[in-house]
Amino acid sequence: MATKCTAPKILSIEPAITEKVANLYWSGASGGTGNSILNYEIQRSDSTNGANWGNWIAHDIVSRPNFASGNIQVNPPARGTVRRFRVRVRGTAGSTYYSDWKISSNTLRRPTPPSAPTAITASPGRYVIPSVTLTWSGAKPGTNPIDQYKIQRLISPNGVNFMEDNERLVSASATSYIDTGVPNDPHIYTKYRVYALDALELQSSGYAQSNTVRKVAPPGVPEIFAPSGKPNAVTYNTNPRILIYAPRDGNPDMFSQTVFVKVNSAGWQNSVTHAASFSRGGVFASAIETIYRPGEIPIGTASVSVKVNNGIVDSEQPTRNFTVASPPIDNFESGTPVKSDHIRVLREMMDKVCSYYGRGSYSWNQEIIPGKTQIRDWPLHVREIRSAIMSLVSNIFAVGGGVSAIDPNIEWLPLGHGRPRADVMNQLVDVIMTL
Repeated sequence: MATKCTAPKILSIEPAITEKVANLYWSGASGGTGNSILNYEIQRSDSTNGANWGNWIAHDIVSRPNFASGNIQVNPPARGTVRRFRVRVRGTAGSTYYSDWKISSNTLRRPTPPSAPTAITASPGRYVIPSVTLTWSGAKPGTNPIDQYKIQRLISPNGVNFMEDNERLVSASATSYIDTGVPNDPHIYTKYRVYALDALELQSSGYAQSNTVRKVAPPGVPEIFAPSGKPNAVTYNTNPRILIYAPRDGNPDMFSQTVFVKVNSAGWQNSVTHAASFSRGGVFASAIETIYRPGEIPIGTASVSVKVNNGIVDSEQPTRNFTVASPPIDNFESGTPVKSDHIRVLREMMDKVCSYYGRGSYSWNQEIIPGKTQIRDWPLHVREIRSAIMSLVSNIFAVGGGVSAIDPNIEWLPLGHGRPRADVMNQLVDVIMTL
């Protein structure tokens, strides 16, 4: 009479943790009386926690006639799932005489990947030199130790839609990385992702993502309208006007700009802290023209430097040299006769001041010739000088925006006839001295 087969005494999986195939092997099985071993039936069951198992389902049938042992390669389940197996012997006497089931002594699973860092910071958030330092922390090993970190650089033209731009691997001992390949373009946004990897090159299922960083372009180079930089740029005003143009900042997010001015060896003054010294003070979000008054400076050669700062970086720093000159003419005393040389000197003063403001010499109508200039023409020459002054005043007033610039409504003294009076001449000198 036939008897049942005997289940394997050993059923095990090697290796129990793998990304690849494992070996399910058994031994110690035997057939029964009149019931030799025909094959082995294998089933599997999965669990997400190792305690609650799903139904057994058919896995394979391995033909091993009369063999007490055997093996088969099996694949690990999806990550996060544990798999066990069971085997029974099927003999020649039929299903009534199959052996009992033998459940594997261990289970099969894929290794747990390391966890991603919990924090990553990219700094500086606005960089001037194309170099960003990443620091991260909080990564933890999974089944295997962390072997290295994968760093992805992502870029975007709008700060919303990012695409991978570069990928690097660094050692497990690293907690920071310096990226010198960041875009040198203020219109490109950059951020980073960091993954932890183990020796099997398993990466963490998640990643740490950094803040967004961007290039900062320096502000545009300011222009100095006055002094013009011409060799004969002369002013007779000991509190001269520095006419400045600050272009719009080159960054797409429109940094607020501050204008800085330095005259001679004095310290820098800026349009915020020293707003009263500027015709337009404060910070500027767009291109601006402004006039700076440094206060009294001594007669002689002088220099002025200008720069713009957008809160992070300075612009280039143009410098201009000029001369603060003593007036080449004294005040007229009452009764002092006005001569043709006086008119000529006033014209020369105006030409020098026009040069200071970057304008060409005034186109005077008549040449002044001692002994030949007609007395009747004196009022015309005075009006012409006044006209040259008013043309320049209008230009200065427009740049200054009408704020602390210059009074465009000069009340000229009446001229009368013939040679001008001393007060008329003194007024011309005084006004030129204020330009």
